[in-house]
Amino acid sequence: MSVENGAFTAVRAADQYTYNQSPSPPHVSAISPTHGTWHGGTKVTVKGSNFAGVKSLTFGGKVGTHLAVSGTGTLTVTAPRGTEGKTMKVVVKAAGGTSNWAGYLYADTPHIASISPGTGSHKGGAKVTIKGRDFAGVKSVTFGGKAGTHLSVSGTGQLTVIVPKGTKGAKVKVVIKAAGGTSNTVRYLYT
Repeated sequence: MSVENGAFTAVRAADQYTYNQSPSPPHVSAISPTHGTWHGGTKVTVKGSNFAGVKSLTFGGKVGTHLAVSGTGTLTVTAPRGTEGKTMKVVVKAAGGTSNWAGYLYADTPHIASISPGTGSHKGGAKVTIKGRDFAGVKSVTFGGKAGTHLSVSGTGQLTVIVPKGTKGAKVKVVIKAAGGTSNTVRYLYT
Protein backbone atom coordinates (compact mmCIF):
# COMPACT_ATOMS: atom_id res chain seq x y z
CA MET A 1 0.00 0.00 0.00
CA SER A 2 1.25 3.50 -0.76
CA VAL A 3 0.01 7.06 -0.53
CA GLU A 4 -0.28 9.18 -3.68
CA ASN A 5 -1.90 12.65 -3.66
CA GLY A 6 -3.46 11.90 -0.27
CA ALA A 7 -5.12 8.67 -1.43
CA PHE A 8 -4.17 5.11 -0.62
CA THR A 9 -3.31 2.87 -3.56
CA ALA A 10 -2.33 -0.76 -3.70
CA VAL A 11 1.22 -1.65 -4.65
CA ARG A 12 1.42 -4.20 -7.40
CA ALA A 13 4.07 -6.94 -7.41
CA ALA A 14 5.38 -5.54 -10.69
CA ASP A 15 6.17 -2.27 -8.89
CA GLN A 16 8.42 -3.93 -6.30
CA TYR A 17 12.18 -4.50 -6.51
CA THR A 18 14.07 -7.02 -4.45
CA TYR A 19 17.76 -6.41 -3.85
CA ASN A 20 19.90 -9.55 -3.70
CA GLN A 21 23.41 -8.99 -2.44
CA SER A 22 26.06 -11.07 -4.23
CA PRO A 23 28.24 -13.20 -1.96
CA SER A 24 31.69 -11.85 -1.18
CA PRO A 25 34.66 -13.59 -2.79
CA PRO A 26 36.39 -16.24 -0.69
CA HIS A 27 39.58 -15.32 1.16
CA VAL A 28 42.35 -17.73 2.19
CA SER A 29 44.18 -16.63 5.35
CA ALA A 30 46.14 -19.81 6.20
CA ILE A 31 46.76 -23.40 5.14
CA SER A 32 48.14 -26.23 7.26
CA PRO A 33 50.41 -27.98 6.60
CA THR A 34 52.11 -25.75 4.04
CA HIS A 35 53.89 -28.70 2.44
CA GLY A 36 53.32 -32.37 1.70
CA THR A 37 54.48 -35.32 -0.34
CA TRP A 38 54.56 -34.94 -4.12
CA HIS A 39 52.71 -38.26 -4.33
CA GLY A 40 49.58 -36.42 -3.07
CA GLY A 41 47.27 -37.63 -0.34
CA THR A 42 48.15 -35.07 2.35
CA LYS A 43 45.10 -33.76 4.23
CA VAL A 44 45.22 -29.95 4.15
CA THR A 45 43.14 -27.57 6.29
CA VAL A 46 42.36 -24.17 4.78
CA LYS A 47 41.25 -21.26 6.98
CA GLY A 48 39.67 -18.08 5.71
CA SER A 49 36.29 -16.55 5.05
CA ASN A 50 33.36 -16.59 2.61
CA PHE A 51 33.65 -20.30 1.79
CA ALA A 52 29.87 -20.56 1.25
CA GLY A 53 29.05 -22.45 -1.93
CA VAL A 54 32.57 -23.84 -2.43
CA LYS A 55 32.89 -25.35 -5.88
CA SER A 56 36.53 -26.48 -5.82
CA LEU A 57 39.95 -26.07 -4.28
CA THR A 58 42.92 -26.36 -6.61
CA PHE A 59 46.67 -26.85 -6.17
CA GLY A 60 48.37 -25.28 -9.17
CA GLY A 61 45.23 -25.93 -11.20
CA LYS A 62 44.83 -29.55 -10.06
CA VAL A 63 41.63 -30.21 -8.12
CA GLY A 64 41.93 -31.50 -4.56
CA THR A 65 39.70 -34.39 -3.49
CA HIS A 66 37.57 -35.20 -0.45
CA LEU A 67 36.61 -31.55 -0.02
CA ALA A 68 34.73 -30.90 3.25
CA VAL A 69 33.47 -27.47 4.32
CA SER A 70 32.92 -26.59 7.98
CA GLY A 71 30.92 -23.36 8.19
CA THR A 72 32.09 -20.53 5.99
CA GLY A 73 35.65 -20.26 7.31
CA THR A 74 37.26 -23.72 7.37
CA LEU A 75 37.59 -26.49 4.86
CA THR A 76 39.67 -29.65 4.46
CA VAL A 77 40.85 -31.24 1.25
CA THR A 78 43.22 -33.97 0.13
CA ALA A 79 46.10 -32.62 -1.97
CA PRO A 80 46.49 -34.08 -5.46
CA ARG A 81 49.77 -35.42 -6.87
CA GLY A 82 52.31 -32.65 -7.61
CA THR A 83 55.90 -32.00 -8.65
CA GLU A 84 58.70 -32.45 -6.10
CA GLY A 85 60.20 -29.13 -5.06
CA LYS A 86 57.49 -26.99 -6.63
CA THR A 87 55.31 -24.51 -4.75
CA MET A 88 51.76 -24.48 -6.05
CA LYS A 89 49.06 -21.83 -5.69
CA VAL A 90 46.16 -23.07 -3.55
CA VAL A 91 42.95 -21.37 -4.72
CA VAL A 92 39.33 -21.69 -3.54
CA LYS A 93 36.45 -21.23 -5.99
CA ALA A 94 33.12 -20.50 -4.32
CA ALA A 95 29.78 -18.78 -4.96
CA GLY A 96 31.43 -15.36 -4.51
CA GLY A 97 34.22 -16.00 -7.02
CA THR A 98 37.88 -16.97 -6.80
CA SER A 99 40.06 -16.45 -3.71
CA ASN A 100 43.53 -15.06 -3.27
CA TRP A 101 46.13 -17.84 -3.14
CA ALA A 102 48.41 -19.44 -0.57
CA GLY A 103 51.56 -21.43 -1.37
CA TYR A 104 51.82 -25.20 -0.89
CA LEU A 105 55.21 -26.89 -1.37
CA TYR A 106 55.43 -30.46 -2.61
CA ALA A 107 58.30 -31.88 -0.54
CA ASP A 108 58.97 -35.32 0.93
CA THR A 109 61.29 -36.11 3.84
CA PRO A 110 64.85 -35.71 2.56
CA HIS A 111 67.02 -38.82 2.24
CA ILE A 112 70.83 -38.84 2.15
CA ALA A 113 72.30 -41.58 -0.04
CA SER A 114 75.97 -40.53 0.04
CA ILE A 115 78.48 -37.92 1.18
CA SER A 116 81.77 -37.34 -0.61
CA PRO A 117 84.36 -37.07 0.72
CA GLY A 118 83.31 -38.79 3.95
CA THR A 119 86.36 -37.58 5.87
CA GLY A 120 88.13 -34.26 6.29
CA SER A 121 90.26 -32.10 8.55
CA HIS A 122 89.00 -31.26 12.03
CA LYS A 123 89.86 -27.65 11.14
CA GLY A 124 86.83 -27.62 8.84
CA GLY A 125 86.64 -25.87 5.49
CA ALA A 126 86.29 -28.96 3.29
CA LYS A 127 83.66 -28.83 0.57
CA VAL A 128 81.51 -31.96 0.50
CA THR A 129 78.87 -33.14 -1.95
CA ILE A 130 75.78 -34.83 -0.58
CA LYS A 131 73.57 -36.84 -2.90
CA GLY A 132 70.13 -38.22 -2.25
CA ARG A 133 66.55 -37.17 -2.88
CA ASP A 134 63.88 -34.74 -1.76
CA PHE A 135 66.22 -31.84 -0.97
CA ALA A 136 63.46 -29.27 -1.63
CA GLY A 137 63.54 -26.25 0.68
CA VAL A 138 66.82 -27.17 2.42
CA LYS A 139 67.22 -25.06 5.56
CA SER A 140 70.46 -26.48 6.99
CA VAL A 141 73.05 -29.24 6.92
CA THR A 142 74.61 -30.06 10.28
CA PHE A 143 77.73 -32.02 11.22
CA GLY A 144 77.45 -33.25 14.80
CA GLY A 145 74.92 -30.47 15.42
CA LYS A 146 77.10 -27.70 13.93
CA ALA A 147 75.79 -25.96 10.81
CA GLY A 148 77.75 -26.17 7.58
CA THR A 149 78.20 -23.00 5.54
CA HIS A 150 78.02 -21.95 1.89
CA LEU A 151 75.15 -24.33 1.23
CA SER A 152 74.32 -24.74 -2.47
CA VAL A 153 71.44 -26.96 -3.60
CA SER A 154 71.31 -28.31 -7.15
CA GLY A 155 67.83 -29.60 -7.98
CA THR A 156 66.24 -31.83 -5.38
CA GLY A 157 68.92 -34.53 -5.25
CA GLN A 158 72.32 -32.92 -4.72
CA LEU A 159 73.93 -30.21 -2.63
CA THR A 160 77.34 -28.94 -1.60
CA VAL A 161 78.29 -27.52 1.76
CA ILE A 162 81.43 -26.41 3.62
CA VAL A 163 82.14 -28.52 6.72
CA PRO A 164 82.43 -26.66 10.07
CA LYS A 165 85.26 -27.21 12.58
CA GLY A 166 85.06 -30.41 14.60
CA THR A 167 86.92 -32.66 17.03
CA LYS A 168 89.83 -34.69 15.61
CA GLY A 169 88.89 -38.38 15.43
CA ALA A 170 85.15 -37.74 15.90
CA LYS A 171 82.71 -39.53 13.61
CA VAL A 172 79.69 -37.22 13.58
CA LYS A 173 76.15 -37.44 12.24
CA VAL A 174 75.34 -35.42 9.13
CA VAL A 175 71.69 -34.32 8.93
CA ILE A 176 69.71 -32.26 6.43
CA LYS A 177 66.73 -30.17 7.53
CA ALA A 178 64.42 -29.26 4.64
CA ALA A 179 60.82 -28.31 3.95
CA GLY A 180 59.81 -31.98 4.08
CA GLY A 181 61.40 -32.61 7.48
CA THR A 182 64.65 -34.05 8.85
CA SER A 183 66.70 -36.56 6.86
CA ASN A 184 68.26 -39.87 7.83
CA THR A 185 71.87 -39.59 9.02
CA VAL A 186 75.22 -40.46 7.49
CA ARG A 187 78.61 -40.21 9.20
CA TYR A 188 81.49 -37.83 8.59
CA LEU A 189 84.93 -38.50 10.11
CA TYR A 190 87.09 -35.59 11.30
CA THR A 191 90.80 -36.37 10.80
